[in-house]
Amino acid sequence: MFESKVMNAFIANRKDYDMVHAHIETDVLSPYGLALYEAIQYYYDNDTAAESIDIEVLKLALDRRFKDIPRNQSKMHDKLTEVLSVQTSSVNVVSEIIEQKRSVIGTHLADALLAQDKDRIELYLQEYEEVTDLSVLDGSDEEYQGLSLEELASKMDDSGIWKLGPREIGRRIKGDLRAGHSIIVAARPERGKTLFGTNFNAGFLSQGAKVLYIGNEDPIPDLILRLLSNLSGMTEEEMMADKDTAMARAIEGGYNNCVFAGLSPGTLYEIEALVRRHNPDVTIVDQMRNIRTKSENNTQRLEQVAQELRNIGRRHKCVMIELTQVGDSGRDKLILNDGDIDGSNTGIPGACDVMIMIGSNDDFERRDLRQITFAKNKRGGDHSNFIVKVDRNLSRVTSYGS
Repeated sequence: MFESKVMNAFIANRKDYDMVHAHIETDVLSPYGLALYEAIQYYYDNDTAAESIDIEVLKLALDRRFKDIPRNQSKMHDKLTEVLSVQTSSVNVVSEIIEQKRSVIGTHLADALLAQDKDRIELYLQEYEEVTDLSVLDGSDEEYQGLSLEELASKMDDSGIWKLGPREIGRRIKGDLRAGHSIIVAARPERGKTLFGTNFNAGFLSQGAKVLYIGNEDPIPDLILRLLSNLSGMTEEEMMADKDTAMARAIEGGYNNCVFAGLSPGTLYEIEALVRRHNPDVTIVDQMRNIRTKSENNTQRLEQVAQELRNIGRRHKCVMIELTQVGDSGRDKLILNDGDIDGSNTGIPGACDVMIMIGSNDDFERRDLRQITFAKNKRGGDHSNFIVKVDRNLSRVTSYGS
């Protein structure tokens, strides 16, 4: 019966689902409970704006899943009827899920301590802190009713709007970026993910934003040098020959508003702790695929990371930009789509507002060009592709022909 109460809470309120779905032990769910949970997960991943689940749409999805076996389809109907009929307190259900998760982690932690397994001890301690840190009883961060246009405008002042550069990218995102928006940037290895991340970083800094740049792949000093080159307009050799000029230009461009943090490779809890400590306007995670979670399945891990990073941005009211990798299907392709994302073609795209795909081949590489495609663009709806120019010496991206 508790399983049905959990599903009832998830169907009724996306916030409850977002808060604790990553902590559900799916191996203890009944077969039909698991099928319902997966349908709920797919629904929310597919429509990131949905605040609850349309029951009729959910029924259609479940009927389609069991259409070849009428007997199982009937049992699934019975399960859904039971779920919808139970009376539940969502706050207490969510609280109980967290208590159960604490208990499971505590058991694993005790085993790891007995085995003196340092890696497992560290992982379970981080998981325990992450679960303990969930604020499930404080109610909504933002609740409005009858908000006037004047009041709405006051909550959307220009101080919280950030433009994404260069111009050819930024103009396709209608209304620019606000706190809570999530952007995923994807490319093949060595095709420019960090270069684009650095260019976005410099663009936000020039607008007066505070940026937290979290790196878990390249050495942090290398990332700092790339940002200094971009802000100063000087190559590494030129900066080292005239350090004063380079620093003066970088500081004028907002360099002191950027916090660099290195993780190796890091957990979601560590990322949220950094965001909480530094309170940035924009957080850039380079790279998403390295973040550790409890899931051993790569697809589930990447989807969990994408969703939880989005939630961190929402909770702490900052723009989240996450860099990730394109799989082998995107090798030497100019026009990429969400199916080329390494590890997931549904869950990761479902966890962002904008997905920027960076395509390249050997010819484009020689000419310092990249093909940009918006695989997802809830901000502006423009899914056209276009070419930009990259300057690897300065880690800059400019509109093609400029």
